[in-house]
Amino acid sequence: MAKLDDLPQELKELILCAAPDVATLKCLAHSSPLFHGAYANRREDIFLTVLSTEITPEILHEARFVARATSIERGPSWFSDVKQLLADYDKGIDDSFPLNITSIETIYISRFLPALHNVTLAFFQMALSHHPLTGEKMHPPSPNQFEIRRIQRSILRIEIFNILFSERKYSPSYRPNWESPSEELGNLFLSRFELWEVEEMACMRDFFYRQYDVVFRDCSVELRQWFASNEYCEEDPGDSMENAVARTEDKDFIDYREMSERLLSLGFEFLWEVLNDHSKYHEFPLLEEAFVYGEFHTPPNFLSETLAVFFSLRDMQIMQDSEFRKTVLDSEYKGKEKPNLAWLWSVQQWNHAFDGGNYVSCCERRDCLRSWGYVMWDSSRLESLGIMNCEIQDMQPHGPKAIQGPLLTDDPQANES
Repeated sequence: MAKLDDLPQELKELILCAAPDVATLKCLAHSSPLFHGAYANRREDIFLTVLSTEITPEILHEARFVARATSIERGPSWFSDVKQLLADYDKGIDDSFPLNITSIETIYISRFLPALHNVTLAFFQMALSHHPLTGEKMHPPSPNQFEIRRIQRSILRIEIFNILFSERKYSPSYRPNWESPSEELGNLFLSRFELWEVEEMACMRDFFYRQYDVVFRDCSVELRQWFASNEYCEEDPGDSMENAVARTEDKDFIDYREMSERLLSLGFEFLWEVLNDHSKYHEFPLLEEAFVYGEFHTPPNFLSETLAVFFSLRDMQIMQDSEFRKTVLDSEYKGKEKPNLAWLWSVQQWNHAFDGGNYVSCCERRDCLRSWGYVMWDSSRLESLGIMNCEIQDMQPHGPKAIQGPLLTDDPQANES
């Protein structure tokens, strides 16, 4: 290190700027007083340079608006502030990007990057640790930069949605009095993305639910005790714990949906914190803290319901509007990004009458596809898996949905139908 310390200041700064990620930069900056001095001399420029190396400009744009969303306060100007933020988001990356990112934003982003990388890897491992069709164990190649971009933008867009729209109060006065909150939120937020990008978010939402389902089952004894304790505390002193246990013994899928939605609203950093605590003795206190923190109101105006309403309306449009369907399937699409091949493959077969099927059976097949994140993967990976040679109507239940079985959040009657 002594020889490196002898380098001119400019070379020290270049070495710092060449760090592949923020973690390496921190190690270099603290490796010696002279290197720390070089870093302190141009802290913001060096930090932003390394941050721009670690994640692509597209993901940095998404991450920046996660940071900006946290600055929006609940109050009379909330709705106008949200609309302005989303208008700024729609402008995309301009000539001044990323130089116009503030130091506060870069610091905020750097703090959640480790969780973002780890949740990305967890999604990949969950989705493709087994062959989607055969269920055989696999060791697939690591995701490429385009696959990582799809995964991470879906994580960050859900995070923006969480920050902007999750509430601790019921019907706060500053929110518009929408007749159909889920539809309005879809128009306000989801409609600004391409259809396959919203499908990416649906796949990621499925991943969050599956991860929390595993945690609920791991902590089932502790959860039952906690449910009973809460029920008992809310009743009169003459009540017994045995009665409280009996009353809370049969939590149904609606309860677990509310719990999952509550946890989903806490974002990907919380998910990683839970997943990173491998023992239930650490997982449960995190869950308990999350449930106790404030009051959370789920449907009709949060992510899962918003996605469900959005897709219901879009599916009907694809099936009933031939012009819209033609536009969706146009091979000469001129948008910012070409449709994902797997998404096109699925929509081309999205017909309410195929194989004598119905809308429900179509949705069930798509749920299987979503469980392994089908729209996240490049065509080469899809072809190697043999997916593109399949007809959706011929596919049996498959992917993590088939391997893991019904979730605690699934309606038992829907699973029986």
